[in-house]
Amino acid sequence: MAMTRKHVAGLMLLLVSSLAAVIGLPLLGSMARSGSARSVPVVVRSVMGGAEFNKGAAVSATIETAPFEEPQVVAPPRSVPSPADDGPSLGTKTVHLSGVVIDTDGTPLAAAEVSLLVLRADAAGGQRWSTRIQNATAGSDGRFAFTHSALDARRQYAVIAESERFYQRDVVRVTPGARDVEIELVEGSTMQGSVVGWRGPPLASAHFGRALTVVVRGLSGAVRHNTRVDRPAPPTMYVAEVNKDGTFSLHGLPPGSASVSVEAATSAPPLVRYEGVPVPEQRPVVDPRIQPIDLRGAARWATITVRDPRGAPRSGVMVRVFVADGSRMAFAGATGANGRWAFPVGAPVRVGVGSPNTAWASLEGVDGDREVVLGAGMSLTVRFVGAEVPTTGSPWILATLEYLGPAAAPARRRGLALGRQCVDGDPLRFLAPGAGRYRVGLTAAWTKQPFG
Repeated sequence: MAMTRKHVAGLMLLLVSSLAAVIGLPLLGSMARSGSARSVPVVVRSVMGGAEFNKGAAVSATIETAPFEEPQVVAPPRSVPSPADDGPSLGTKTVHLSGVVIDTDGTPLAAAEVSLLVLRADAAGGQRWSTRIQNATAGSDGRFAFTHSALDARRQYAVIAESERFYQRDVVRVTPGARDVEIELVEGSTMQGSVVGWRGPPLASAHFGRALTVVVRGLSGAVRHNTRVDRPAPPTMYVAEVNKDGTFSLHGLPPGSASVSVEAATSAPPLVRYEGVPVPEQRPVVDPRIQPIDLRGAARWATITVRDPRGAPRSGVMVRVFVADGSRMAFAGATGANGRWAFPVGAPVRVGVGSPNTAWASLEGVDGDREVVLGAGMSLTVRFVGAEVPTTGSPWILATLEYLGPAAAPARRRGLALGRQCVDGDPLRFLAPGAGRYRVGLTAAWTKQPFG
């Protein structure tokens, strides 16, 4: 998006509270004109810590800016009428594609869910599913029909069917107007078991609210919505929630050797994992390691307690749980009225604790309870100086501020959002966690979109 006035020539940050120290920090930023980017120099005039924040200690900060990415304006393609579909009618509706879902014995599968998808080319030169455009449910005779809209003869389509105890082994390509499309499903294996040795969260603690899940990985052969249609189906992940009584069940599994784990979230380290679990063809899985799965000694609840310097609990403080190397966030929550938040943990994790109103702490190797004392945050003021900045109309310039963690810690890709404010000529004021590493993003927009 081209800007109508001169770009920003400088950015000056004034961090205000009660402990004064004067520093100068480089700030990398960028804005774009016609697809190019250039740096925006920044001068930090002063940094001061609040009465509760780092008494007697010098305060430092590291600031970074994210590159400005100019939004792309793409003209909508001209519509081309789809070829007329002269298919038969179903009541008052025209049938554009129809067929039947059966098992390997030819028995119709009632109530199977059938999806019609558009195929698209991918970067590797093959094809995969692109968009699910219509859904249909098979009747008691296994038959289904798509009646919502006519299909474009210039496109390529495929159908995929799902039924509780079955999986689809082969890609079924279809053409608009096809009749009697046959989708064959294969009866899969069943995995049933229970999870024992796991108690509920600590009393009187805000906690990770989702149920545990059993996740099966490594089984190939089932066609799924994200499958490359020109190659054998890749390994698929199957997930089942652990019920309140500790039981779980998975159906329609293709045969093979699987990895079975119990997880609090699919992005978090597993609480326990078993490799090489044999999954037979069309028979129940029998493995003593998962019947039952015992979490005693392997998993526990970790409670993070947050207090202020006077010992009072701090509520509403964000607790973010990362994998041990900090490369991705597993899940997050906020402390309750008693300053506590609990989450399941197996292998050690990294935890970030803080909020815009408080300082920030980074905890390494967390595998149990921790207590954190957080002082007050800081008032941070952003003021633009130099070339004239648009402040009276579109395109508006929006400034976004994120906290990336302590200066000594590795910068994270996902920061703590402190707010987005519109540049309107007045200084922009944010509440920030204190000294550390920040990211400032500058973007242009046709409307004001402030928050924080």
